[in-house]
Amino acid sequence: MSYSTPARAAVAPSSPDRRVWTSLDALVVLVMAFILYVVADVILAVIYYIAAGKHTPFWLGPVSYLFLPLSAALVIYLWLIKRRGATLSALGFRVPVLQGMRGLIVLPAVLIPAMIAIYIGEAIIIEAFDHLTSFHIKGNARELLLPGQTHISVGQYVLLMVVAALAAPITEETLFRGVVFQAIRSDVSGSLGTALTVAVAAVVSGLAFGLFHLIGGASEIYAFPVLAYLGIVLALTFQFSDSLASSAFVHGCFNGIAVTVLFLR
Repeated sequence: MSYSTPARAAVAPSSPDRRVWTSLDALVVLVMAFILYVVADVILAVIYYIAAGKHTPFWLGPVSYLFLPLSAALVIYLWLIKRRGATLSALGFRVPVLQGMRGLIVLPAVLIPAMIAIYIGEAIIIEAFDHLTSFHIKGNARELLLPGQTHISVGQYVLLMVVAALAAPITEETLFRGVVFQAIRSDVSGSLGTALTVAVAAVVSGLAFGLFHLIGGASEIYAFPVLAYLGIVLALTFQFSDSLASSAFVHGCFNGIAVTVLFLR
C-alpha cells in the first residue's frame, strides 16, 4: 500500500524509492547512532577536561552535538544503504510534492498550517498540563545555556543557529521521519487503513523523538509532551509533502525562533 502523494502512487517495486528497511532496522539505526554520539561526546568532554580543567566553555555543547550528524550518517550508510540497499531518495531526500505538483519550495499549503498547528498545539498542551496536573511544562531552549548564564552574545547566537536551525533539523528529520516514521508506516500498513496507519506511525515516531531528547538531561522531561507533539506534526508534514525538505524546514524555523527569543531576552 502506498502512502505517497498521487505523483508517487505508481512507484514500481524495483524503484529506488522503495522502502527496504523495517522498524527493527530503524531501531538499530537510532540506537547505534545515539550510542556513537554519546560516546564521542563523552570522549570530547574528557579530553577538554584533561587539557583545560573544570571550566566548560559555551561552544562545547553545540560543537559536541555535531557528532550526532556524523554518527547518524555513518550508521545509515553502513546499515541501510550498504546492508539494505536503501537510497537517499527512499530516505526522504526528494523534491517536495503536493497534489501532483513538484517544486524546490514546499507550498504554503503545507508549511503554514504546520507552523500554526505547532504553536497552537504547544499552547494548548502547556495550558492543559499547568491547570490539570502538577507537571509544569517548560521549553528546552534554556538548556543551551551554561549554568547561571542568562544571555548569549552575537557569536554564540550564530553558533546556536547553525546547530539548532540547520544541523539538528536535517539530522533529526532524517532519523525520525525518514527512517523511523517510514519504517513503522510500512510495517503496519497491511493491517490498518491508510489514515490510521499514518496516525500510528506519526504518534510512535513522535514519542520516540521526544524520548531520545531525554539524552540531553533529566530536565528535558519537562519538555517531553511538547517535543512528542512536535514530532507528530513533523511526521504529518513529511507525509503530506513526501520530502524531508519540508519537515526539516518547519523544524528549523521552530528551533530558530526559540534561539532568537533566547537571544533577544
